[in-house]
Formats: sequence, C-alpha cells, structure tokens
Amino acid sequence: MSTPIRRRSFLVWLHDVWHRTRVLAAVLAIIRFNLLIPALLAAALLFADQMIDILRAVGEDERRASVAWLLAMAAFAGLVVWYSARTMLRFRFAANPASDPKVHPQLKRVLPRALGVSIPGMLTLKVFELACTSSAERTRGLWVFTAALAVVTALVGIYVFQRRLIAEKTGFEVLAASELNEKRDLAHWRELPDTSRRVLIALLALNVVVLLLFMWGPFYAIGGPVTLGAPAILLLGLGLTTVGGSIVVYIANHHGIPIILLLALWTVVCSLENDNHMARVVPDGTSHGFLWRAHTPAPAELKTRSPLGDQSLGEYFKAWFKDLADRQPSNARPIPVFIVSAEGGGLRAAYWTAMALAQLEDDTANNPLPFSRHVIAISGVSGGSVGAALFDASVASRMASGASGSRRQEIDMMLKQDFLSDTLGAMLFPDLLQRLLPFPVFNDRAIALDQSFERAWEGAHPEDSTRFKESYHELWRKDPYRVPLLFFNSTVVETGQRAINTPIATLTQDPDPAFTDTLSVGRLIGTELPLSTAALLSARFTYVSPAALIDTHGQHDPNWIRLVDGGYFDNSGAVTAQEIARVLVDSDLVCGVGGPAPGMPCMRLIVLHLPNEPQPPTTVLNEKKKNRGAVELMSEVFAPVQTLLNTRDARGTQAVSFLRGEPKVELLSLRPCTDKVTAPLGWVLSGQVRRDMAKQLTQCKEAGGNCAGARIAWVVGLVNGDSTTKLLKEFGQPAVCPAAKIQ
Repeated sequence: MSTPIRRRSFLVWLHDVWHRTRVLAAVLAIIRFNLLIPALLAAALLFADQMIDILRAVGEDERRASVAWLLAMAAFAGLVVWYSARTMLRFRFAANPASDPKVHPQLKRVLPRALGVSIPGMLTLKVFELACTSSAERTRGLWVFTAALAVVTALVGIYVFQRRLIAEKTGFEVLAASELNEKRDLAHWRELPDTSRRVLIALLALNVVVLLLFMWGPFYAIGGPVTLGAPAILLLGLGLTTVGGSIVVYIANHHGIPIILLLALWTVVCSLENDNHMARVVPDGTSHGFLWRAHTPAPAELKTRSPLGDQSLGEYFKAWFKDLADRQPSNARPIPVFIVSAEGGGLRAAYWTAMALAQLEDDTANNPLPFSRHVIAISGVSGGSVGAALFDASVASRMASGASGSRRQEIDMMLKQDFLSDTLGAMLFPDLLQRLLPFPVFNDRAIALDQSFERAWEGAHPEDSTRFKESYHELWRKDPYRVPLLFFNSTVVETGQRAINTPIATLTQDPDPAFTDTLSVGRLIGTELPLSTAALLSARFTYVSPAALIDTHGQHDPNWIRLVDGGYFDNSGAVTAQEIARVLVDSDLVCGVGGPAPGMPCMRLIVLHLPNEPQPPTTVLNEKKKNRGAVELMSEVFAPVQTLLNTRDARGTQAVSFLRGEPKVELLSLRPCTDKVTAPLGWVLSGQVRRDMAKQLTQCKEAGGNCAGARIAWVVGLVNGDSTTKLLKEFGQPAVCPAAKIQ
C-alpha cells in the first residue's frame, strides 16, 4: 500500500511544481521584454570580446565624454527597465490570471528593482575585472571608471528600493504623488497616475527624437555617436527598446492579439522589397534609391576609367618590373619582389596589417626605392583589406604631398579611432526601423562604417582629406607603378565563390585568366567606388556589416547578387596571393633555373603573409581542440554552424600551406604574439591592445630571434641589399610567441 501512496504523493508534488512553474512563467511573461534587456547585456559582457575591449578602451584611454555618457546611459537603462517592468506588473490582464496582484506580490515588487540595478551592476563587475587584469601603467582610468559605475549602481539601487522613504522624508510632490497613491490593480493604461503617463509619453517622444538624431547625417559628421561611445549607444537602444517592447506586450495582453507574431510576419513580408544594402559605387552614392533599389551604372557607363582597367595582371607586371629594374643600381641582383597576403580579423587585422607594412616603409624610407616599390600586390581579406587600403592611401598621399614623418604614427593616429559607434547607432535606429518598412528609405549601417573611416582619414590627414572618399582607381592615377595593386577578396552569397575587387582588367573583353572561378567585382561596378567602400566590401562580416547588393547588369541572369566577407571563402588571402604568384613565376623572371638570361635582371619572389591571430593553427593546437571532451551543448543544433565557421580558418591554413610549396616562391609570416590581452574582432581597439601589437614590430621580447620584429629586420635587409641569400632557417618554423605555447 505504501508504494501507491508514495507514487501518488510524488505525482501530487510534481503537479504542484508544474503548476507553480506555470504561474511563475506567466508572471515573467508580463515583463518578458524587461527580462530580455539584462539578458542581452549579460551575453554581451560574457561572450563578446569586442564589448569587453570597448569598455577597456573607454576606461584605460580615459575617454571622459564616453565615460560620462556611459554612466548616464547605465542609469537611464536601469531606471527604464525598472520603471517599465514595475508599470507592467500593475495591470490585471483578463487573459493572464497571474497578473492578479495577489499572485507573487513580493516577486512583483522585488524583481523590477533587481532588474533595474542589474544593468549598472553588471557593468561595474565587468569593469572591476578589467581593472584587476589591466597593465599596471593603465589601471588608473579603469579604477576610476569602476568607482563611478559603483556609485551609479548604488544610486539606482537606493532610488528603486527606498523611493517611498525618500518621498516621505523629502515631501517632493511629484515623487510623493506617484509613490504614496500607487494602485496595483489597473485594467487600462488610462488608469495610470498622471505622472506615470507623462513619463511614458516622454519616453516615447525620446524614442522619436533619438531615431531622428541617428537618421540625421550631420550628427555623424560632428562625431555625435563617437562622443556617446558604443556602450552608451547600446544601453540607450536597450532602454528605449524596453519602452516600445513593453507597450507591444501590453497591447498583446490587453487585447488578446498576437502582435509580436504579427510584427515578425510583417518583417518577413517587408524583407522582400526593403533591402537597403546596395553597395555605394560612386563617392556620392547611397545604399538605396527612392523607395526602390537604384540603378547603378556599369563600368563602361562611368565618366572616368581606371588607368589599369585595360590590362591583365601579366601585362601590368611586365611593365611594373621593367620600371623597377630600370631604377635599380647595376649590382642590385636579384631584385626582391613581394606579394602581401593580409588575413581578416576586423580592426585587429587592419591595425596589424597597416602597422607592419608602415614599419617596413619607415625602415626603408631613405632608400631610392622603399619597401612599397617592391610590393607588386596586396591580397586582403576583411580587416586585412582595410589595412592594405590604408597603407596604399598613405603611399599615394605622401607621393602627392611630399609629406614625411613616421608612417606608424600616422596609421596609429587613424586606427585608434572608434569605428563601431557610428555603425552601431545606424544599426539600432534607422536600420532597425527599415526592417519594418516595406520599401528602402534609409542609408544603411555599412555606409555609416564607410564614412567613419573617411572621417578618421580626414582627421589624420588634413593636407589630403578626401583620399578615402575619392574613387578607388585614383590611387594609380599619378604613378601606376608606385602604389601596390590591391586585391580585395569577398564571397558571393548566391554561389559561395570568391569575388575579387581589383583595378586590373575591369574593362578588358574577357576576365583576367589568372584567377579561376572568381567573380570580378570591378567588371560589374567599376573602380569609381570610394576607397573606403572598396575595402569594406571585403569586410562585410554579418551582422555588424550587412551583405552588399551588387548590380550585375545581366539581361538573362538575376540582376542582383550579394557579397559578404571574404573570410567565408578563405580568411588568409593566400588563394589569391598564390594565383598572383603563379603569374609572376610564369613570366620567367624569377632567378634560378628557367629564369632570365645571365646578366639580365631577375627577381626573388617572396609572399609576405600577415596573420593576426596570436596562436598559429598547429597540429598540437588542433589536437587540443579535438580532444576537449565528448560533452557538447546541443550538438545537433550547433555542430553544423560551428563546422562552417571553423572551416574558414582551416581553408586559410591549407591555402597558406599550398603557398609554402609553390615552386620558386618563398613564404614569410609576420604573426603577433599575445602580450597582456587578446585583441578582439570588431571595429574598436583599446590603447593597450594597440601598444601590445605595435611594440612587437621592433622588439623580440622573450622570443629570441624568431618573432615579428626579427622578420621585419630581415625584410628591411633584403630591400637594402645586405640580407642573406636565403630565408633564415628559423623563419621556416612558426614564430616564437611565449603566450602562444600550448599548455
């Protein structure tokens, strides 16, 4: 008898637990938007390296305006989450019995307060952690930042937990009227106290004002989003989303309408015609037409033409090398020729690529033919393309203006800027609203990112302020051999194939045969697009940067295709570099057997590979990843996605290994080590990350003679004509990086 009784008791207990869980879930459903906001912030702080480095940059670099706005927005978001959750829990909804004030009354009082305090509280804990792990010389700003956030957290906590006492003690009329006459069983929003209704109306009005502000072009031009800072913009967006989301939930609960589902379906319908992500093909272009996709002219229709558009790579190289050989001293044989392969990785890749090339240019600046004149081409992916574009722009700018000085300082001055705030502001406000409109109306966040790089260049180069917004082909207008060719790699969404944007062979009858199964972007949209857009077409790593619409001008094929980050196909840039190398080898100008006749100039061909990931993908590292353990969270769901993402690096590793085995081609990698912190992917770098990367270009800290600094010195020696005839033996092995050793 005891067994059936125990079984019945267990079922009763289980039923009771299930009932309590359902009631609790029904209570939480009333404030689901208010729960979502802290959850999103927690996910960003726990899993987004970019968010962490943004906070480090704001604190360590003591960006006082950004700190002040972040503190204000942390308080704002916390109070809005608290206030909207508290207001929602005061309503009784006929369709939800858990909205009865008698159901979990203590939870309904405490939970909104806890949610409000959690916003600044989580930020305080994360910045405190950063302060504890920061380098000694940069901790002051982070500790001050931590203290300020702790004060904000305390003030928010005091207000939301002690506001009744404050009202009683101070007698403040507005607060007293709101708190001492509070009702908790409201049937309609009209029953809210006048103060509450005014607050909600004010918050809705603030939504409109902020939206209009981020739609206004001059706001970006004067640096408004950058002054706010990405964390403050994120908190502002989360806070305002809480207000709108709570109103949507109220309508759904009050009227019994599945409004969230209807909005989702409406968004799907709108997506058929509202894509506003067209690539900007001319400097004054937009990412949309007026309520439709704009027509974009084909290359042949453009007013000006690329000076290199009628040449194949092979034809250009022969003329380029002849000009280089004619300028060499008679005893300078063999002539070093470099192809640069710049890996992707956001601003981290842009910084490492541009700084490494700038260091080589600085070290050879006094030569009649500096390092850049020995570089035939740069194959870039994602951030590597941005770094390559910046280096080329610097070379062209100095050639035109005759400016001197450190290229490294020039690069650092530009790339220390915040390139995320403009993009994030455009994404959270006009671009988000665009998803709910049936036709394209607003310029997208990709143009905001393009223009942020243009403004950064203008600020660092007042003597040549328009270089990054000028037409792409202007780099080769004055001297087509002085500036290295750029090969920006993207990926075609519809076919998965590689797309290359280069000034070569854009107007020839047939595509350049050197590149197999590739889409020539220049043949579709020409080379008049701004330099910023050309580079960032290679850096469309969704979702921060959307897929770019390209008009193919086809009569039978679909008129539009989409381009995304080149790293989806090959994150190393080595596939394109290998095809460039084969064209150069086929010219029979490489020194050695099968090369030019004795006494004729010949070249020594070296591919300079610029990865920016501190840890090389060695066999040991792969074994470590494969043997992490058999337990994986939701393996059937995440395994396909993890595989697709991880194959990016695997294909890049394979492409680099193929380059290493290419006949008559030497490979040299310049890889950074991890010093204090790991550089994140994204569009902001803290001062500490930049310093850690920059000092490796001239130092070999704890790494002997096989590190980036030693390899740069070897390249400089080769350009100067006093280097060894072969790559140093240790350079054939992975760079020695103490922090990259597998434990």
